[in-house]
Amino acid sequence: MKEKIMSSGIQRLVRIIDSETKHNFSETTKKFRDCLTADYIILLGDPGSGKTYTFEESAKISGSKFMSVRRFLTTEGQGCDGKTLYLDGLDEYRSRSDNKNIIIKVIQLLNRLECKRFRLSCRSADWLGNTDLSNFKECFEQGYFLVLNLEPLTNKEIDEILEQKNIPSSKFVDLAEKNNISNLLLNPQTLIMLTNVVGHGNWPNTKKELYEKSVELLLSEHSSQKSETEFGKFDYNELLDVAGILCALILISDTNGVSIKNNQTDENYPTYRSIPFEDKIKLQAVLTRRLFTAIDAGNNFFTFIHRTIAEFIGAKWLAIRIGQGLPVGRVQSLFGVEGCPTSELRGLHAWLVTFLSEEYASILIPKDPYGVLMYGDAASLSLSNRKLLLMELKILSETDPWFRAGDWSTKPLGSLSSLDMVNDFRCILKNPRSNFHLKSIVFEAIKNGPPLPQMRDALRALLSNNNADYQERVDAIIALWRIIPTGKEDLVKIYRNILIKDPKTHKLRSKILMKIYAPYFNPKDVYCVFKDTLNDPEDHTLSLWYLARSLPQESLLDVVGELHNLLFKEGLNKRYAKISVVESAFTILLERLLELKNKPKPLQLFHWLQAL
Repeated sequence: MKEKIMSSGIQRLVRIIDSETKHNFSETTKKFRDCLTADYIILLGDPGSGKTYTFEESAKISGSKFMSVRRFLTTEGQGCDGKTLYLDGLDEYRSRSDNKNIIIKVIQLLNRLECKRFRLSCRSADWLGNTDLSNFKECFEQGYFLVLNLEPLTNKEIDEILEQKNIPSSKFVDLAEKNNISNLLLNPQTLIMLTNVVGHGNWPNTKKELYEKSVELLLSEHSSQKSETEFGKFDYNELLDVAGILCALILISDTNGVSIKNNQTDENYPTYRSIPFEDKIKLQAVLTRRLFTAIDAGNNFFTFIHRTIAEFIGAKWLAIRIGQGLPVGRVQSLFGVEGCPTSELRGLHAWLVTFLSEEYASILIPKDPYGVLMYGDAASLSLSNRKLLLMELKILSETDPWFRAGDWSTKPLGSLSSLDMVNDFRCILKNPRSNFHLKSIVFEAIKNGPPLPQMRDALRALLSNNNADYQERVDAIIALWRIIPTGKEDLVKIYRNILIKDPKTHKLRSKILMKIYAPYFNPKDVYCVFKDTLNDPEDHTLSLWYLARSLPQESLLDVVGELHNLLFKEGLNKRYAKISVVESAFTILLERLLELKNKPKPLQLFHWLQAL
């Protein structure tokens, strides 16, 4: 039965990164609701990106069953027989010894319950790509799969969240950009945390500062009446250690939470009295604060409000203990094998690196450099540790060239970028032996970080180099456009002086026209891109499609008139292998014209259609 769509949660944009060939999607980005006809969906996303919220809303509207992977397995799917299931948080319940093992357990239980349709969420960096997917496909041959990545919030979605909090959107966004933390707006969790923090003080400069201020808010008693009670009398500083202990123990012991009952036999919810902390009143008090939430009021079960926050505060407590003499090797042994953290503890490990001194951080960074970059806050590391992190990423790219395969999250990478990293970035981009994935990290760090005009010459040289890789030149276009004050003018000069002289650069020129068409370019430039495509034997269908969809409305009439001349002249000449490609893009432009209020006159439209 088709699922009913009514909620903003499932209006979120997702990028299709894998699908069955027999179900061909014309667009790679869609709304989540438009993908629900698929039998099986894998939803990936960054920490705090809204995977759980999207699943909860979709399950509620469609009358399906929502539960965590942990609960699904521990209850053996009780009450799930034959239902469409939304299973949340695969990354939070990976096996400690074999990352594939948990997938097999989920598959076996789904088969036993005869669940014909399911949706599964996982952090992007913890999804093992084709390794995980192949296990599912072998056991669910009927129906088809979609692997989706939850996209960052759109400007409209950011505005809606800010409006709900009665915050002027344009001013808030401008201040975030001024403070160089606009990337935090793109993640629902950090956006909400940011609104709460800014409402109580100054703007944070880093992700670490944001979490520090948020934890202080979540541990503070907001009710003046309750602040006089036994549990409400403690302030933030008095509960910080207790919260850290609880979060670290829940994460490392792989339990669901804690129980406030004196005697509890459920091993997934050990009683708070079993925690080795003398002041039991503080333990009870911290569970009443907003950092924790009741997940089963009847049984008095509590857990942290969000995993990313628990990882932050748990790591902070562990760092203090290490500073007091706890051997870092003992902590590493709790995280995984030979110091390498298991998938569900990568966030805790990453934040621990951020809190520790240089001496200890240099021990932990090589164990999971990509996890440190994605889950922690590289901007809060010392310069030497940021350089070490980049070096370890370089080593990782050489030993595992596809370490980013299946995970193209970009926004966290901006924290690696700063003025004192410019020379390191230049060396990697100039080195022809640098791995593509390593270069992609550098580009994404530049594009999502603070303005770096010092990178201008390196980016200009890369874009101007006809022997450079196409994707690297595209990245140079986006970097110049985003972070260089004179970037737009640089793009125009390179376009006019270098690119336009080489017909084979039409895809690059198309990218530039998409970004900065007005007021720098004109219909003649579009004409040249279309004409050069005709002479290129390679298939560049999507390039022209995207260009046709991105040109500003006010230019459409002039562009269509110019392209009409090209098509009318060349339309009958079948020696051009790509005539149909150009005609398709021309048709998109005509469709856009018909959507305008001031539509073209019928005679004019007929004249254009003759070109087809």
